[in-house]
Amino acid sequence: MNYFFLRDQDAGTDAIFNPGSAVLNLGFDITRSNSYPNSFQEIDFQTGFSNTIYNLVHPGDTIKRYGGFGEFFAHEFFPYKDPSNPEYTQWMPNYTLHLLGQGMVSRKMTEWYHREGYDYPRLWAIGTMLTGAFLNETVENNSYRGGNTDPIADFYFFNPVGILMYSFDPVARFFSQTIQVEFWPGQPALILNEMAI
Repeated sequence: MNYFFLRDQDAGTDAIFNPGSAVLNLGFDITRSNSYPNSFQEIDFQTGFSNTIYNLVHPGDTIKRYGGFGEFFAHEFFPYKDPSNPEYTQWMPNYTLHLLGQGMVSRKMTEWYHREGYDYPRLWAIGTMLTGAFLNETVENNSYRGGNTDPIADFYFFNPVGILMYSFDPVARFFSQTIQVEFWPGQPALILNEMAI
């Protein structure tokens, strides 16, 4: 296997890159925004989990309740309805964070599992990525109950297409050499007295 993103480093986040750090960074990435709590006591994991599962299991009903396929496409894929309306900006992180970003991290994770001698490194990487992505959707959903098309777009299109894209060496080479896509998360830390990350 050709390695394009996994580099041997003795400092920074690359030095501690592994499945655990990837799941923590991907899963709690949204908590870097001031709009989301970073305290475990304020994150409603149970509601976030069950609401995310419901929306993923019933994508047709969720999209219909959300306004139909046209509204779903305008929010999640391309803002053809009203590009100047901030409500139609969800497509931007879908392409940058999920398609390009998580696709790249999946390749890097595959390289890590390969280097460590795991059988089926791509499957291990996909499992790791799905765990981090599901945790992210759970934390992002928090206490909201109802229709949410964001996990539908991410899980059924952007994440799988990103993983597939980066599985091809020419794509991985392009995004590691011609246009450099990197994964520079913070170093996750648990603040014990606040039970926060």
